[in-house]
Amino acid sequence: MLKYFFAAFTLIVGTFPPHLSVAASSAQKGVTVSGSIEESRVAIYGFTSPLARVELSSSKVYDVTYAKENGYFEFDCIIIPRNPGELCLLAVDDDLRHTNPVCVPPPPDTNYLTNIGPIILPPTITIDSETIKANSTTAASGQSIPFSTINVFLYQTNAKAPILPVPAQAFGLPVFSTKTDVNGNYNLNIPTSLSSDYRLFSTVDFATLASPKSNTITYSLPQQFNILIIVPLFLSTILLFAYLLYLYLHPSVQPRYLPAVFYYPLTRYPIL
Repeated sequence: MLKYFFAAFTLIVGTFPPHLSVAASSAQKGVTVSGSIEESRVAIYGFTSPLARVELSSSKVYDVTYAKENGYFEFDCIIIPRNPGELCLLAVDDDLRHTNPVCVPPPPDTNYLTNIGPIILPPTITIDSETIKANSTTAASGQSIPFSTINVFLYQTNAKAPILPVPAQAFGLPVFSTKTDVNGNYNLNIPTSLSSDYRLFSTVDFATLASPKSNTITYSLPQQFNILIIVPLFLSTILLFAYLLYLYLHPSVQPRYLPAVFYYPLTRYPIL
């Protein structure tokens, strides 16, 4: 008898509209609605010095990869949260020298996968000494993509030559170029012919692409004195003062080979 009652109840409930059935179920168990939104991902690739450590960072993202022997690096399908800010890349070479950071805008939130590249990271650069002694040389060196052209830009920022009444704030000198070797190393001697403060940076040309500039290095070349001019001038000054002292101690001697302005007050002779 009881089973016939439950069968009749089930038949009656089944005839209710669908929304009423859901409401009855909700009153008994509760309804949980869940959903998911696909995460955005980004793939970034480019070139830097061989085996360099490459860091990808923003306010919400951080990841690390290593370049191959040819300088190629890749970040594959990195998960990007919403509003991550700029994505910045920085490389550290074998000698622990840092490149200048290169930043790119974040991908659109609507993109599931965004490919960015190729990004050519700038070279690393250092100099042997920030202050160069007179009559000496110094070299700039760094690392970048193997078998690539390195351009070194040199700027004079404060000329110390006495013939210039107003120091030049900054003017460019000719661009110096060199090539990286199989390991990405490069070096070149820096000109030291003019006393001044200098700043320099480098870029790399790879295929048809050019990198942003490297870190800017500053160095100073102290004022150099030409001994061939200083020594004769010093001796002439000593001889002049010695002759003037002689005239002062011997007022009766008529001075010769001197302008009239030196006659007084060293002697009793009036100015001619």
